Amino acid sequence: MWAARIGIEAGVDVIKVGYTGDPQSFRQVVESSPVPVVAAGGPKAKNLRESLTAMAGVVEAGARGATIGRNVWGVPKTTEALRAFKSVLLEGQNVDAALSAEGLTGDE
Repeated sequence: MWAARIGIEAGVDVIKVGYTGDPQSFRQVVESSPVPVVAAGGPKAKNLRESLTAMAGVVEAGARGATIGRNVWGVPKTTEALRAFKSVLLEGQNVDAALSAEGLTGDE
């Protein structure tokens, strides 16, 4: 919440805040901010399923979206992984459906 407060005081239109790892606690951050919140991508996940599950939590918490980097660039099928992230973050698709639609197992 402190990061959200700093962003607001700086007069930004949207803030990027580290994901807490828990949708309920992150919802507190989102709800305390008068401007939209975007989650920072977070630490390196053990696989694509773990990363997509975290991003589903971001959406569940009410954030506007998220930034991603290492958790997509390290996947052999980068294009498919990126489309799966888009499905989860922007279209609200569940993780299993997003993986299946792109021919991914989640173990990548």
